[in-house]
This record gives sequence, C-alpha cells and structure tokens, in this order.
Amino acid sequence: MDNKSLWKSLKQYTSGEVRSEVKKNEFKNGVTNDFDIKSLPDKSRRNFIAAMGATSALLTTACSDYFDKGQIVTYNKKPDSVTYGRANYYASSMNDGTSVLVKTREGRPIKIDGNPEHPVYQGKIGAAAQASILDLYDPGRRRFSTKNSDSKLVLFRNELKYTEWDKLDKEIQDILKSANSSGKEIALVTGKVISPTQKKLFDEFAAKYPKFKVYSLELYNDSEKRRAYKACFGVDGLPALKYDKADVVVALECDFLGTDGNAAEQIRQFTSRRNVDDHKNYNRLYSVEADYSLTGANSDYRLKLSPTKQVEFILSLLGTMVNSHGFVIPTGVANYVNLSNYNLDSFAEKNGWKKEVVDELVNDIASKKNKVLFTAGSSLPYEVHIATNLINAVLANWELMDFENADVMQMNYTTIDEWKSLVSNMNAGQVEVLIHFDTNPVYHLAEDLKYKEAAMKVPNLISMLEMPNESVLNSKFILAINNQFESWGDFKVRSGVLNLQQPIIAPIHDTRQKEAILLNWLQDDVTAYSHDIYHKYLQDNIRTNLFPNINQGYDFNSYWFSALEDGLITYSETLVSNTMFNSEVFNGLKLNDSDDGITVYLKPAFYLRDGKNANNGWLQEIPNPITKVTWDNYAALSPATAKKYDLRFAEDNEDKVTDMIEVNVNGRKVILPILIQPGVLDNFIA
Repeated sequence: MDNKSLWKSLKQYTSGEVRSEVKKNEFKNGVTNDFDIKSLPDKSRRNFIAAMGATSALLTTACSDYFDKGQIVTYNKKPDSVTYGRANYYASSMNDGTSVLVKTREGRPIKIDGNPEHPVYQGKIGAAAQASILDLYDPGRRRFSTKNSDSKLVLFRNELKYTEWDKLDKEIQDILKSANSSGKEIALVTGKVISPTQKKLFDEFAAKYPKFKVYSLELYNDSEKRRAYKACFGVDGLPALKYDKADVVVALECDFLGTDGNAAEQIRQFTSRRNVDDHKNYNRLYSVEADYSLTGANSDYRLKLSPTKQVEFILSLLGTMVNSHGFVIPTGVANYVNLSNYNLDSFAEKNGWKKEVVDELVNDIASKKNKVLFTAGSSLPYEVHIATNLINAVLANWELMDFENADVMQMNYTTIDEWKSLVSNMNAGQVEVLIHFDTNPVYHLAEDLKYKEAAMKVPNLISMLEMPNESVLNSKFILAINNQFESWGDFKVRSGVLNLQQPIIAPIHDTRQKEAILLNWLQDDVTAYSHDIYHKYLQDNIRTNLFPNINQGYDFNSYWFSALEDGLITYSETLVSNTMFNSEVFNGLKLNDSDDGITVYLKPAFYLRDGKNANNGWLQEIPNPITKVTWDNYAALSPATAKKYDLRFAEDNEDKVTDMIEVNVNGRKVILPILIQPGVLDNFIA
C-alpha cells in the first residue's frame, strides 16, 4: 500500500467509517443465534471432569511406585493457639546447640531462623541451619524400626519389615543384661557431647552396666586447640574470642568467617567494626594461609604460607617483637625456645612476602599491643596452637577473651589410641554390643583403622539412625529415631547458657528420640514406655541440678514454661581463668616441620561439613562462596602447581587431557577432579 492509500485508510478509521463496519461484524455468524438444548451432549460437565480426574489418577498411579502419603485432615478441634493463616513461632535448639526460632503454620514447621533473644547467636544462623527444615520432611527417612534376620541387608529402599517397639526393646534389654553378666563391653559411638542431661543419662547407663563405654566422634573438631589450651593454661574449655573488641586480627589458616568455629557469631562481631563511615573504629585483618578461604578473601592483607611453616612464622614474629619493640616472653620459655634463631625479614624473603606488608603487621602489633588477637584454625596441629597461645600471652590480650562465655563440652573427644583399642577389642570378641548413636563411624573414621571389618564381628550391632548410612553394616537392630525438630533436649555450648530444645511437631513416623530409647532400656518394664519419658527426665534434671541455684522467686513450672518460650536458661557461671603460661609445654616440642614435596590440607565442605546432610538438596545446590563449586568434592591447587604437573581442565573433544588426580598420603589414596584455583599456595592441595 502506497502512502496515499495508507493515509486514506487512516482517515476512514478515525472518522468512524471502518469502525462501524467492524462493529457490525463483531461476532461470527451463528454465534448469537438461539441454540437447541436437546442438541447438547448427554454427559454433564461435572461427569466429564470427574471422568478426566479418574483417568489422570489411574495413569499417574500406573507410572509410579510412590508410597501412600495418607490423607491431610483438618483439625477436629482447633487448638486455641492456632489461627488459620497466621504463623506461630517457637524457640528451640538444633542438635549442635544452635539456638533457633521455628516458624510454623497450622502445626507444621516451615522456616528456621535465629533466636534473637539468645545472647550468643542474637538471631544469626548459617545457611545449613536454615536448610535443616528440609531434613524433617525428607522422604528418605526411616519410618519404622526393625530386627534384621536376613544375611543381606536391604535398607535404602525401605524394604525391611516392621517390628513392634516392645519386642525390640525387650530383646535388646535381655542382650544388655547378658553382656553385662559375661563381662564383655557395651560400646556406644556418639557425636559431640554438649548436653548435660544426655551426659547424665550416659553416666546412669554406665552405673547399671559397668562395661558400658561411650566414644565421642566428630570428624571436624577442635580437639588439638583444646588440648593445647589445657596444656598452656591448665584450664578446660576455650574462652570465646571477642572479635568486636580487637583492633587487629591475625588469622592463621583460620576461616572464622566461613567454617571455623561459630561463624554466625564471629561474622556478626567482626563486621561490627567494618563500617567505612567510621574509619576511626575500623579494624584490620591479616590472613596467613595456604588455602584461599572466605576469611582470606575479606582480609586487608593476605599472606600465603604453608601450614608446616606457621610455627616458624610465629616465632620469627615474636623475635622481632621482643628484640625491637620491648615485648617480654613468659618466664621459662627461653629455656626451650631460642628466638635469636628466628629472623622475620629472612623468613619473609624466603616465602616471597612483600616487606611493606610485613612491616605494616609489625607496626600494627607494636602500636595496638593488647588489642591484637591471634587465632589459629582448628585443623592446624598441636604445635601451632601452642605457639599461638604463646604470642597471645606475650600480647596480654586477655580482654579480647570472654571467660564468662567459654566454649565448654560435657565429654572429651575419643583419641586415636582409644579408637584403636576399641577396634582391637571388637576383633578379639570382647565387645558384645555396639550402638551407633546416630553416628556414621564407618564413613568418618580412617579406613586403615579397619573399624568396618571389626564392627562386622560384633554379634549385636544396634543402629539408631534417622537416615540410612554406611555404618548400618549387618545391624541386628535398626531403630528409627526422631528428627531434631521432634525431640526434647538441652545443650550447653557456652558457660552460663543452657539452650533448650522442644519438639515443634509430633513424630511424623513411628520413631522415637534416641535418648528416650536408651532411657527406656534402663527401666524394669520396657513395655511401659511413654512418649514423654525423656521430657520428664530432662525437666527433673534441670529441676534438681540447676533450678535451686537460680533464685527466681517463683515455682519451677512457671520458670520452665518461661524458659521454653525464651529457648534458653541463663545463670551465673564463669570458667576459671589463668593467664600464667606454662613454659614446660615447649619441652621436647617439635617446632620445625619439613615442607618437602606437596602439602595436603583436608577441610570440610563449606555447607555439607562432614557429609551427614548430603541428602539435603538445598545444601548441595549452594555454591562454595570462593570456588562456586556445587555437588562435588575436588582437589584445589594453584595454576603454577597445575602447570608443573601438566594438569588442566578437560575441554570438549579432548580425551587425553588429565583432569583427575590421585592424592596419596602415606598409603591413603583418593581420586579427585582438579580445580585450578588462583590464590592457593604453590605445592599445596586443598
């Protein structure tokens, strides 16, 4: 159409000539005519929809093998505390002691956040805690308990047959009595023990069964740090560090903003001093590390150093502080450590550090003195923690350590020698009963310990578990346990603070709390089990051992419900502090370590940690904040190291490129994909 014709058409439309024509033919011919109702189909719309729904249901059922989820039934009598469409909130704790606030709708937990009333967490928690709600509804959970009588254990497909709790409890109690009479060991493998009531239960169990012994296992732990602090100052427990009071923080292979310690609390404290608008109150962070961590990425100065050289670095720094800036080392240290043998300038040059950065560190220490805080990562060896305690003692930075909120435990971790003794006893037939108390030692203990082979020889293996794991082996009894949001408990992660755990929902499946199972075995009649057995036991322990020391001026029941609402109990308790450094710890201590070859550093997965929550899709999908890797384990190494060994990423149509390596340390081998990560130290694998 030419411009003239287009203009004519436009004028016709605007004048109404075309619009009136369109209006006359607005509907298709016949649409507006009356219709004959007798001509409609004999099937009604309702019957048609019903037929379609039935057909869809049949097709769906034919194409799946999902278990029957039952029916969703509304309240027969709605609780007064529930208002449809409005959320309820309950304070509770997770099994690791994290204080949380759980959001529920019509009785179902749907969201996890931090408890703002808690003096330590103050409403802050990590991604792993928030994602834990997914574990409650995980379809892979064990739904019932069973006795396994087959030679081949089928567990991951829920094909084991249901066995009544009363029958299981009666048979297990008879086995425990028999083991006690024969004088053979009853071993229980648990995780980190931070619950006073759980510890009391273990003690009472040991009183009834003298051969009962508890083994505490945590794959990533701070046992070396605790051992070093005990050796240096003679005090159990670790004082909490006040990152918000430190003007300078020196992190030695310590990712305190990521995976080391209580990251939620440490991030809150450290970032409170990182306000760029308040430069006079701004802190400074030095990170001395070989791996590239989240803490290193946020540091003001990052110095790359092998873990094997951390002790030499601290002693070299101490030599400069003592000789040039008037600092004084504790009495007796000079008898074991000659600081004149260590020179910071030559050490820095040998490790490729910039002199201006080292000078800045020394000047900061000299000017800030007791406002400088050194912290070492939990994965570092005992010697590094000894040296770290020494430099903190020289700085006399005690006001940066919170002894009123010390990090305490109810039971020490089991040592490697004790694990070897247990394996030896199992191989010798001296262990009659082995209880996996919601733990996975086959997966977490080193393979060369041969724990798996030894556990297979125990005639009565009892697995208490929420999800199937590698340690089920040939379990005679498989007991399904509650999720942490279906349980009662108390957790003491700091002195003077007791976190309370209450069930947010009744058990979804035919499960029981693991502590309640153990407590029931102590009763004369195991068939008299009550669902609130551990609830009453917990209340009685707090009423007897804690409440008398808290002068509140009202009865226990009122106090108890008030504490449950808050999610915690606070009371006066202080860790005995000691600032006198024990110089004897350096007697015979190995201060210099060889760094020949490649150093291998094992670290936890950023969100999955030891792998227990590997079935949690949310945690699997969160990228590592530094490498951005999801769903995988890997060996991170520097570009220079990769080039040295001719390693690089495989690209399309490159079948000959090596992107997998075997890491072999003293006969322990693992094959991993490589990740070339700038920032990682050369000749180092994380």
